[in-house]
Amino acid sequence: MTNGANANLTRILIVEDNRADVRIIRMALAAEKDWPLEIAVAEDGAKAIAYLSRSAPFEDAGRPDLVLLDLNLPKYDGTEVLRAIRAADSLRGLPVIVLSSAPVEMLEDKVHEAGVTARCYITKPLEFKNWMALGKEIRRCYTEGEHYAAL
Repeated sequence: MTNGANANLTRILIVEDNRADVRIIRMALAAEKDWPLEIAVAEDGAKAIAYLSRSAPFEDAGRPDLVLLDLNLPKYDGTEVLRAIRAADSLRGLPVIVLSSAPVEMLEDKVHEAGVTARCYITKPLEFKNWMALGKEIRRCYTEGEHYAAL
């Protein structure tokens, strides 16, 4: 994907229906000072699929470099979104990080039961200080590949 003028820019789609979680995820990502990001948000599974298929009028309809995906979403749940990503030839290799409330093992089991896989599985932290470490974990997953984290 071409990111326009800034080739080092990482485009992230956050698929999350909880506005408070979106704000904290944005803060955690912003803490990674030397990681230039462009962030888009989809509040439900239908909007995520529309965004990824470029059929919705978002401000920037470009393909993201990374998807942060909650599993508990309205309209289509996270496993359905992940199935749609893996079924599309143009999206099949798109890195997806499952970021949800359940323990990592449950996240992985739920995704595998749906017949798909994600790059990483991260349990949403309970304490604010751990949320701030989330940006580093997301970046590590994006750059280094598969790992699991319960912050």
